[in-house]
Amino acid sequence: MGRALSRDVKTVIFKVAEYFKKRKADRESFEYKSDANIANIVAEATGYCEKTVRNVMKAGISSAENLGRLKFNAPKKPKVIKKRHVVDDIDLGVIRRKIYQFYEYEKRVPSVRYLLTTLKQEGILNCGREFLRNLLHTMGYRFQKCKLKRHVLIEQPNITVLRKKYLTQIRNYRAQNRNIYFLDETFINASQEVSKGQRLVILHAGCRTGLVDEALTILKSDAKTADCQADMNESIFYKWVDEKLKDKLLPNSVVVMDNASYHSVQVDKKPNIASLKTEIQNWLRRQNVEFSENMTKAELLLLINDTQKEPVYRIDELLKAHGHTVMRLPVYHPDLNPIELLWADIKNNIAQNNINYSLDEKIDLLNKLFSEFTVEKWQGFYDHVQKIENNYWDCDSRFDNIIEPIIINLQNDSDSSSDGESEDEEESMSE
Repeated sequence: MGRALSRDVKTVIFKVAEYFKKRKADRESFEYKSDANIANIVAEATGYCEKTVRNVMKAGISSAENLGRLKFNAPKKPKVIKKRHVVDDIDLGVIRRKIYQFYEYEKRVPSVRYLLTTLKQEGILNCGREFLRNLLHTMGYRFQKCKLKRHVLIEQPNITVLRKKYLTQIRNYRAQNRNIYFLDETFINASQEVSKGQRLVILHAGCRTGLVDEALTILKSDAKTADCQADMNESIFYKWVDEKLKDKLLPNSVVVMDNASYHSVQVDKKPNIASLKTEIQNWLRRQNVEFSENMTKAELLLLINDTQKEPVYRIDELLKAHGHTVMRLPVYHPDLNPIELLWADIKNNIAQNNINYSLDEKIDLLNKLFSEFTVEKWQGFYDHVQKIENNYWDCDSRFDNIIEPIIINLQNDSDSSSDGESEDEEESMSE
């Protein structure tokens, strides 16, 4: 079979055919006195301008002479810019809780298609199914098979365990009336678009009584990458906590942060296969682990794996030395940090107040916005997150009793999905 023809080529063929039918009907003859005359006739037949026809003829003759065959350069295809879906940390929490609502209130498994339809209708997320599938995967969800090859959207067990551990700890600290501080950092670009170039790094912290006085830090970064995380490192973070935060915390406080790498730099980290043999031996000596000098590197690494040593983080030791306790949020749960709501509020104000501000102008605006930010508004964010904590606690306590009847009903149903979701689509998320 020949190559498929484009619509433009088909149109040209039709026009040429119609042209010659008309010429035949008129019994008119052609006088090919020159190339210009031929170009004029072809232009009339095809509907293209005469200059375009002459250029095509010239290019065709040139390719035939130089290459021995007819070849035309195709126009460059326009670059397709994929739509960037922005999903902030608040949206992730909403999606997680929405999934639970499907199970508790609708008594059904949320397929990707049905979940996406609901998220679009409620104005939470407008994207394609592939994007949502990948997003669910990064949030720690999988479609797991139950009997009769049906699939159930389930959080990975380790995520559920980490959340329960965190909620138990923080509820105990609240019962002890300890002051709980949340800290975080965010980034604001020079322009409205996420791109390479300069951006601002903002660090702040607060407990229920308000944001920490004079803890706000705004740094200007000349980034060489589009990755915002490259603007932060352990040195910057440690210096901020040491110089602008630790001495302003109330005694015996709890400090909550996420699992960013620069929050979790270890003291005397366990060596690994990339470590030198002497480094491994020195680490074992510091841990008072006996070994033989003639042991191979592989044997020494096995001793390290058998050593029950919990990681110790540098920032934790700094705060511990001043009487404070550090907690880390469960992975994929930024919605449990009230400062995320603060960032969203500040960025919304930035977007509404300017379009083409320079970074220096944005710094001035940020300082103004933070100075005007009320304690009452912050306490509203803080209390809202505590409600989310309680919601997770209640949901996790009830979930086993909710999910098991749904699975039993699935087993009693036919193999076809209730909303037409293909099993292949759901299987693409299972491991």
